[in-house]
Amino acid sequence: MRHVVAAGGLVGLAVVLLLGAFWPTQASAEAQLDVLMRERLNPAFTSVSYELFHRPGPPGDRREDILRALEHLHTQTKALVAFPMPDGDTIPFRIHATTLHRDVGAMLEAAGSGDDAQVQHWFQHVQATCNGCHEQYRF
Repeated sequence: MRHVVAAGGLVGLAVVLLLGAFWPTQASAEAQLDVLMRERLNPAFTSVSYELFHRPGPPGDRREDILRALEHLHTQTKALVAFPMPDGDTIPFRIHATTLHRDVGAMLEAAGSGDDAQVQHWFQHVQATCNGCHEQYRF
């Protein structure tokens, strides 16, 4: 009987650990979001900024690199949209994340069509969305 209880306790512990992995606590969510931002989203955004504004040469000559950087950023913003925020304040966060993903998608579409003015336009939207989210959620 003792082994059955111990086994049940281990199963219960495994369930708690698994649930914790999918439904993080507020502290772990903040830590995971920090990692997502520092290691994935911010470097992807920096890469786009470099390709658009700092790399030498006309945008037409760098189009493939710009598209590659934007595709990567678009993938990272999708991860942000899917990020589980456990604090109950998910709607404003989801609005920021979804808006960012949409704006990056529009920037990617504009770059794909060669419309540099629209790329600049959507870049400003991306910056505004980032700033608005940081005002509310930067930990």
